[in-house]
Amino acid sequence: MKKLFLFSLMSVLALTAQAGNKVKFTITGKTTTKSQEITIANYATGKVVGTAAVKEGNFTYSGSEEADTYLVLVDKAGKKKNYVITDGPEIMLDMTKNMATGTPLNEELYSVSYQIGQLYKKEQYAEARAYMLEKIEANKDNCVPDFLILNNSDLLDYPKLKELMNSGAYYTKHPLKVYINKHLESLEKVQKLIGTQFKDFKIPDMRGVKHRISEFVGQKNYVFIDFWASWCKPCLSEIPNIKKNYELYHAKGFDVVGISLDSDKGKCIAAIGKYNLPWQNFCDYDGWNSVAATVYDVHSIPFNLLCDGDGKIVAVNLRGKALGIKLKEIYGE
Repeated sequence: MKKLFLFSLMSVLALTAQAGNKVKFTITGKTTTKSQEITIANYATGKVVGTAAVKEGNFTYSGSEEADTYLVLVDKAGKKKNYVITDGPEIMLDMTKNMATGTPLNEELYSVSYQIGQLYKKEQYAEARAYMLEKIEANKDNCVPDFLILNNSDLLDYPKLKELMNSGAYYTKHPLKVYINKHLESLEKVQKLIGTQFKDFKIPDMRGVKHRISEFVGQKNYVFIDFWASWCKPCLSEIPNIKKNYELYHAKGFDVVGISLDSDKGKCIAAIGKYNLPWQNFCDYDGWNSVAATVYDVHSIPFNLLCDGDGKIVAVNLRGKALGIKLKEIYGE
């Protein structure tokens, strides 16, 4: 491992000595036989830098970019998307197998991403986090961590992400840092809620009966307050994860309170039925002007709060695997 990264660092230093810090490279690729064209864009800027014709599933693209540029290759017909780093002259990309070889950083990027993906499939989220942090440390002299952080952000809480981006490592200076820092800024805004007492409010349940949220929060058990809406696709995609954790930990005291920001009563009730939500749900059908959204200054969803038994907010925006990791920390296996 050390030899690999020493080589990659030396390669980068050698490349930066070239005029304009440009790297000439050729991507030799494979994709589906029904595809006709690959679009290549700069991942950091979104600017299209070229296209490559596909013949019988094969394509070649040659170009010149700044060293360590992330390129995204999109095959619309084959519904495939892959990324490569411009860290060497010859890059081999097999979009059918989701694999890149030929240069040290691309091989490391795909190897680490594959291993994290396998741990995700096994639902070993704590292990995936530990492995990713280990690889970020091992790759602090290159840009592989930028991709890992951006694409697995649900494994990193605010303190750890802030620590990583303040480390001064090579990846904190890469162009992709702009997107990571934007994510960090959004986390900073809601972090101020952690450690404070939840704000109570009164809102109707699905039968139209008004309740104070304090009837459910601060009653000696951990409560996950989920702000969602039937029209919010990311919110709906989170439901299976929330339900799974509810089933795992409800018997130990964990509960969920759903706060819908719907304005259409029919669609809200239909969504609750469709997804068979087993917890208490509330909605005043006032959309973004909902009393709940106003109290917590909610301008985007999904948004959630985890409160302890005394009603103190202990975590904010636990999405994806982060919820399971936190609950495992609280309740154990």
